[in-house]
Amino acid sequence: MRVRLWAVVVVALVGCGGGGTALDGTIPCGTTTCQSGQLCEAFPVVVPDAGVVTQSGCDTVPAGCEVVDCDGAACPHCIVDLCTLCEGTNYNCAAVHVKQRTLQCPGG
Repeated sequence: MRVRLWAVVVVALVGCGGGGTALDGTIPCGTTTCQSGQLCEAFPVVVPDAGVVTQSGCDTVPAGCEVVDCDGAACPHCIVDLCTLCEGTNYNCAAVHVKQRTLQCPGG
């Protein structure tokens, strides 16, 4: 009985954590390429005579920050803070969205 209990505990512990998006390898990001450990950040920008265009760039994910698909308040603060307008503020940060290795940020 004791061996079975330990097996259940080990399986439960192995199943926890590590569920985030892998950040290994490169990914295309607009006109550039993001490296391992980076997300592709896309954000709308208002351009005179062109309307709203999407710009993009690579953000390095802080050590210990788990990247998961999320929306707004469900996103970890370490991810929300990667959005320039959200860093340390409350600027429309409910619009932050992560899907795989793409980070959508509110524009300005």
